[in-house]
Amino acid sequence: MAEEDVVARSDALDARIADAAGMNKRMADLMAASRRNSMLIKILAASVAFDVLLSAAVIYQEVVLGGVTTRLDATVTVQRQRALCPLYQVFLDSRNARSRAASPDPAKYDAAYRVIQDGYDILKCSEFIKTPR
Repeated sequence: MAEEDVVARSDALDARIADAAGMNKRMADLMAASRRNSMLIKILAASVAFDVLLSAAVIYQEVVLGGVTTRLDATVTVQRQRALCPLYQVFLDSRNARSRAASPDPAKYDAAYRVIQDGYDILKCSEFIKTPR
């Protein structure tokens, strides 16, 4: 029986060695997967950081652009007022009943002066010129 016992123990040892070898392979696979996951997490973290940085840069540029647009709009409005308000004032001051009566089409005469008055009002020429009409 001693020989059978040695054979049985040898077989059991072989089985345990095979299990250990299989476990070793599984551990190696898990470690490789862990390294891969770690690398992917680092790449993802860098990607998120880059995205946040890029978003901050875009927001900053939008704020700067908004300020520039506001200043440019104000400057353009002032330039329009300087150029157009005196002309609108001259046109509106020239309106009178005799010219309307002499016009071939008084309705077109009135429509033209409504357009001029609208431009005058949109540019707030009364505030810019500060002279009574």
